[in-house]
Order: sequence, then C-alpha cells, then structure tokens
Amino acid sequence: MFRRVVGLSVWVTALAACSSSDNIVPIVQPASIEIAAGNNQSTPANARLPEPLVVRVRDEAGAVLGRVTIEWSISPVGGSLSSSVSVTDVDGEARIDAVLGPVGEYSIVARVTSTPALAQSFIATASDPPALTSLAPSTFVSGDTVVASGTNLSGGAVEVSVGSVVGRVVVSTATAITFVAPSCMPSGPQPVLALIGSTPTNTLTATVQPSSAPLDLAVGQYVSIDPAATGDCAQFGSPGSAEEYLIVPQATTKLIGLVNSFRVGGSAIPLAMTAAPMAPTRLEPTFAQTFHDRVRALERDRAGAGAGAAPIGEPQLFARQTALAAVPTVGSPRTFQVCGSVDDCEPFQTVTATARYVGQRVAIYLDDDVPAGGLTDADITDLGVTFDTRLYPEASRAFGSESDIDANGVVIVLMTDAVNELTPSNQCGESFISGFFFGLDLLPNRENSNGGEIFYSFVADPDGTVSCAHSVNRVRLVTPGTFIHELQHMISWNQRVTLRGSFEEVWIEEGLSHFAEELAGRTYLAEGDTATFSTFAINNLVFAYRYFVSSTSFFLLAPDSVAVTSEYRGASWNFVRWLADQFGSDVTRRLIETGLTGGTNVEAATGVPFSRLLAEWGLTMWVDDLPGFAPPPRLRFTSWDFRTTYGALHEQSPSLIDRPYPIEPPMETDGRTLVRTGTLRAGSPDYVLLDLPAGAPAFELAFTDASLLPLPAALVPRLTVLRIR
Repeated sequence: MFRRVVGLSVWVTALAACSSSDNIVPIVQPASIEIAAGNNQSTPANARLPEPLVVRVRDEAGAVLGRVTIEWSISPVGGSLSSSVSVTDVDGEARIDAVLGPVGEYSIVARVTSTPALAQSFIATASDPPALTSLAPSTFVSGDTVVASGTNLSGGAVEVSVGSVVGRVVVSTATAITFVAPSCMPSGPQPVLALIGSTPTNTLTATVQPSSAPLDLAVGQYVSIDPAATGDCAQFGSPGSAEEYLIVPQATTKLIGLVNSFRVGGSAIPLAMTAAPMAPTRLEPTFAQTFHDRVRALERDRAGAGAGAAPIGEPQLFARQTALAAVPTVGSPRTFQVCGSVDDCEPFQTVTATARYVGQRVAIYLDDDVPAGGLTDADITDLGVTFDTRLYPEASRAFGSESDIDANGVVIVLMTDAVNELTPSNQCGESFISGFFFGLDLLPNRENSNGGEIFYSFVADPDGTVSCAHSVNRVRLVTPGTFIHELQHMISWNQRVTLRGSFEEVWIEEGLSHFAEELAGRTYLAEGDTATFSTFAINNLVFAYRYFVSSTSFFLLAPDSVAVTSEYRGASWNFVRWLADQFGSDVTRRLIETGLTGGTNVEAATGVPFSRLLAEWGLTMWVDDLPGFAPPPRLRFTSWDFRTTYGALHEQSPSLIDRPYPIEPPMETDGRTLVRTGTLRAGSPDYVLLDLPAGAPAFELAFTDASLLPLPAALVPRLTVLRIR
C-alpha cells in the first residue's frame, strides 16, 4: 500500500451532505454463479476462516452482474456466517465470512435469491485448535517468567493475556510459550489465554498474587490500566537510566456521547493543588453540516426503522411494488421531487430534467432550468465517465452494492439549482450544500419519494443568480468527492436498512463516507496524479488535524446530533483508516454488510475487544513514525506518514496547519508532580509524556475524576502506559 504522501496541496471545501451516450443498460437476469475465492480453506475449530468466501454472478452473455442478492447457509450446525445475505458488487462478487465450529468438514452454500437453482457450495475444514494444557508455575506475580504448555501453538503471531492484560512473549514453539507475567494483572484466580494468529486457545486458570512492584515494561510494550480493578498498579520505580513513557487517559466505552471529568495525578500532588479542568472547546456545525445531519435524521424518521427492526424489504420486492422506471436514454425527460428546505425538506419542489449522460452504472440528468454559464456537454460527459468508471467501481468494491429498486440499472445524478437554493446567500462565505443522498427515495411508498437511487448535485452559477456563486471549475472539482461520499451512504442504506433493518451509528457511518473520499483519491495517486489526490484527501487531513489538536474537546463516539462537524468527521475517518490498515480492506465490507452497530460492530469485524482497539488507535496516532522509535505492528498506519504529511502542510499553509504535528503532549520529568485534568469524551485519547532521567524518584499515578472519586464504570476508563525508551 502507498505509505508516504508528499506534495499535498492545501485546498479545503465546505462539505455537504454527487457526450452523451446511448449505452443503454438492459435489465438482465443472473444465468450462472461461480466460486471466485475462498474455497477449500481450513482453520482451527471455532475460528474464522482466513479469507472471505466469494462468489461471482454472470448473465447469459457471460458479463458479471451486480446488485444480485445471494443467500448463504452453513452446515452442520455449529458453524456461523457473518451474514445470511449479501449483494453482488460491480465485479459481480458477493462475499461473507465464516466461523467454523467443532472439528470436521463444513459446507457453505451460496444461492441466488431470485433463481434458487443457481447455487455453489464451498468446502471448509475445521482442524484441531491450539490448546493450552498447563502453566508452570500456575501461581505467579507480575514479572515472573511463566511457561504455557500445549499443542498446535504455532501458525501465526503469538500473544498471551492474563485477565485481559497482555504479557511479553519471550519464546514460542508448537508446544510451549514462555512469557513474562504482565504488570497490572488483577489478583486472584485469572484466566490465561493464548492467541495464535487470530485463533484463541482454551483458557487455563492461574492464581495471581498481589504485587506492589513497579511497572516493568520493555520498550514498545504497553499496558491499559483499569482503575477500578488495578488502579494502584501505575507505579514507577526509580530508573537506572533515562526512560520515556506515553500516558494516555481514555474512555473506551461503546456508548456514544459519554462525558466525565478526569484527573491523572502524581503521588506528590494533593487535590487542593489540582487546577480546574479547562473548559472544552465548543464548536457549532457549519450550515452545510447541519443540513447533512438533518437529512440523516429525516431518513430515520421516514423509514420508521432502527436497530433490531425488521428489514424494509429486498430490492426485488421494491421493484415489484412500484412501477418500473424507464431505463434512461440520452435526451429523455423526467420529473423529480426535490427537497425544498433545510429544516424538513417541505415543501418539495418539482424539477423537470433531461438525461444528458447515460453510462453503464450512472445517468446524469440536468435540470431544464439552470443558470447561464453552466456545464457544457463535454463537462457533463467528463463527470459521467469519472462517476461511471472510477468512483462507482471503487465504492462498490469497498462497501458493496446499492439497491436498484427502480430496476433501471443505474444510479441517477440529478444536477439542479434546487440544491443551490438550499443555501442562503448569507451562508456562502462559510459553507454551501454541494450535494446529498436522501434515503426517502428508497422508500417508494412514502410521499415525495422518487423511488430510485438518486444523488442530488448543485450546478454552476457563475453570477450567483440563485444563491452562492459557483464556477464551472468548482462544480467539476467538488462534485466527485461529494458523489462518492454520498454513494457510500446509499450503499449503506441498502446493506443495512433495506436488507437488515438497522441504522449504523452516525460516527461510523460518516467515517466510512470520508474513507470513501480517500479511496477515490488514491485511484489518482496510483496514476501519479498527486494534485487530484490532494483534492480528495485534504479535507480528511485537516479535519483530523483539528480533532487531534484538542482531542478531549471532542468525541470519537460522537452523538448523532454533532457527529457531522468537521472534528468528529476527522476522528472517525482516522479511526476507520487505522482499522483498514490493521485488518485489511475487507473490514469495510464487514462493517457494512451486517445488522450490528457501533462498537459491537467494530468488535465483530475485527475480532478484537473494542476497549483494546481504542487504546491502540490512540497510541498509534502519536507513536507511528515517531523518530527513533519502532512501534509494534498494531501501533502503525501502513497507508500514511502523518508526521511527514502534516509537516509538509504546515510549511505550505501555517495559518491553516499551525504546527508540524497536531498532538503536542505536555512533558513531565518528575512523575510525582504530574497533574493532568480535563474531560473524557467517549473514545477520545489525551496525551502526556513522562521523560524520566536516571535516578528520578519513584512515584505512583492515580486516574480518577476531578474530585478524586472513582470514574464511572460505563466510561470503561483506561490509563494506557507505553514505554517509548
């Protein structure tokens, strides 16, 4: 994957909420299904197969066929699938993940829903799993060397945890793992578990004896301290040589919007000497962001569905319930109902538009009544080809398929000045609405629904006759990024609301859409076009920068009402980016093709506890590319050198990027006098550096609320300590 990004141009847009050709797409039916990938895999019992199972559907002419619903089943009982239904993408491929049960052979069947006779069977084998048989010694304290014996203990990276605290592995073989008992283990009987690759062993029970020994961390090792269980373990001895630690207080909860004061204090600082927490930054969303949030809320209201609700229906059912829309042809007219206000879209406007481009996957309609000086036919064709051959395929491969409830074979892009009218002229200096997707259009039985997959785009208005003045170049520059952002929302609606009856939490939903923008930009980067890549990537970089400058002023797990502001978008994009770097490109499909939501969804997609993911993500943003430090694999981005990138942006535009790197932790040289207070917000990390000289006095850190009271358990508070040197 591309790693070092240089030469980015600073260019920031206000986000909002997307030749004519006679290439008509016929309505075709699936004729064959084939296995594309994933057959004949094996994995230890009770583990997920290493690769997804993938089928490919074709029509009678042999062309791949998208938007086909596939039903999946597994036998015998004991195995499980990530979903019972998936939809083919632009490559005609549908996929699922399978977790096998007890040892034995399994059959996973993929069947075309509309044509049950079309089916393929995968074979998968569950082998003997890795197993622990004994611990020597079985009673130990932090710092002891322990040997965990067993069988099948090789086949991937090895990790051992004691009561969820990870120990340092010294050596491992197929029959034994030698590890150092970690610091901050809860005392008493504790489960010991090994992870071989991604496969967990059984658990053995060890007796952990209380210990007053100071933390014993190797360089690159970290521990996340639960203040309720082992809060007294944050003890630091007097170092024989200089040592440096990163201290990260964090609320690793799955609950959106949780907030609480916090205090990290050294043993020499009484509460009376603690400064009051700084007032958090309060930012209001821009006008365009407010509209984007309002559209998402209106969708949920109109759908009448939520987590746990019954699916609204499959695309094929919708196609039978509503009159089929004519397959567009260049020059054909159509009327649309378009949102007419930023509050509740009422009253809707009736817009008559004409198809000006029809491609294989996208059709562009232009409002018949638009301001003078707008896009030419060549401009529209250029946008259409970009949507059709670059942006749509990229989104489909990364996130899955949108529906086709009107059975016209394409996503419609309606370019209309009705979108321009939504932005009052007094807002033009701050932000403007450049386009949006509205899920109402995928509820064909609701009033004002257009009954099809539609992206609404603003149009050029060089003289500002409608509202803001928009040049042709601005429309050409802004619309592709908005299109793929909103196309992700459209795909997510199909995968979640239509097929599974659930809405994702907005913070993840927006993170995925911003990730879509980056993916689109990387298609240009692969061709050496860094300038165009910059136009897709810069907003995400700036938004993440604003977040990390003052991370505890904002949430990662933001409430839906504020999750659309730039700082929250930047946090969500950065977290999704890290997930993709750590768990592979398929993680985005797993996050979308499911009915799970929030942190539970992230856990299922990665197989890692959410609290640990948040702690590792928080550490990564500081230590990745840190000069003189080699972070462990889980504390890395593989797609960005953020220190290099932000340093370059700072040189280009110091007024926008006012420092070389957004995170500037305070540094302490005497842990006894350390005091850090502030606000914990769900998911967001704070940072303190401890640079201890040789012979520095021993000390202990306490992690509490601002009044020295225990932090609420619902926060899942963690004080993560990483040794840097």
